[in-house]
Amino acid sequence: MLNVEVEGMEAIGKAIDSMVQQIDTLGKQDMFKELLAWQVEDMHRKYPNTSQDDDKTVSTEVWPRSRLPERRKNRVYKPRPRRVFAAPRGGPPAHSTRPILREVLFAALCDRMAALMSRALSWVVRA
Repeated sequence: MLNVEVEGMEAIGKAIDSMVQQIDTLGKQDMFKELLAWQVEDMHRKYPNTSQDDDKTVSTEVWPRSRLPERRKNRVYKPRPRRVFAAPRGGPPAHSTRPILREVLFAALCDRMAALMSRALSWVVRA
């Protein structure tokens, strides 16, 4: 039979419990607040839309174009006289080829989340 004794196991258990508590706090509160701050400060959103799907998932939606045309689809417009152009226009208007979320904004989000993790998670085990 082999018996193993470890001294200081209570301190290790407390340290692990502290780490789990920090991760729970990060997921339940801090990530939501930081994503909301990113939308307001960096994206300049007047009405940020952030949702927390579960304890460890926070999400937002980024649209390729303004949502305003979507709202106006149901409106009834008065018919206007159409102008006739000398040369017919070919095809639908081209949409932008830019990425939906600019690289600068994504980098700002990554920097914010990295700073949040370094602030919120301190895993120094003191014996």
